Amino acid sequence: MLAGAFALLATVLLVLVLREHFILLQFRSDVRFGCDIIWGFHADRDLALKGDIHRAGLCLERLQVAPSSRPFTNPLADLIESERKSAIREIIAGLRAKTGMDYGDSPKKWVDALEGADHGKVQWPPPSPQTN
Repeated sequence: MLAGAFALLATVLLVLVLREHFILLQFRSDVRFGCDIIWGFHADRDLALKGDIHRAGLCLERLQVAPSSRPFTNPLADLIESERKSAIREIIAGLRAKTGMDYGDSPKKWVDALEGADHGKVQWPPPSPQTN
């Protein structure tokens, strides 16, 4: 009787340990995937800051929409979103420095302005101020 109880207890403990192991594996997988996404944000930011304004606009357009699927726990999703917003802020700061223009903090306004420049709706680069 006592041996049967120990066998049952050992089986339950083994199942619990295996369950926790699989939860840990899933968490590690999520963290790796999250790191890959963040690496992509940093790569887009670097391309935007090193490239011309057209390249910066393309990178900003790609970053302005949050990834649609969120297979992560809340803290990891929050970290990914924070890194995305940080990359957007840095690209906008770079665009302000390169163009001398300020369309605010909204990436959509910047993308629209840069697309208008590509289609001849906006004079780009902006005219330099004339001195008298």
